[in-house]
Amino acid sequence: MEINKVFNESLGTWEIDIIGELDIYTSPKFKEALIEALDEKMGNIVINGQSLSYIDSTGLGVLISALKK
Repeated sequence: MEINKVFNESLGTWEIDIIGELDIYTSPKFKEALIEALDEKMGNIVINGQSLSYIDSTGLGVLISALKK
């Protein structure tokens, strides 16, 4: 899995691209990337999953926890 994240200053939004598979093995890395982004600068998060080939319930759990934060 590859994660690309960029903060769009004009919109105050994190734009995060996920490439590959988001599953039980890669979810911790994705969760860490989300937490680091929000610790660096608070803002809305836009996740582009167009290049995401697979997501399991663990990956969905990370997305839900990010929504709550």
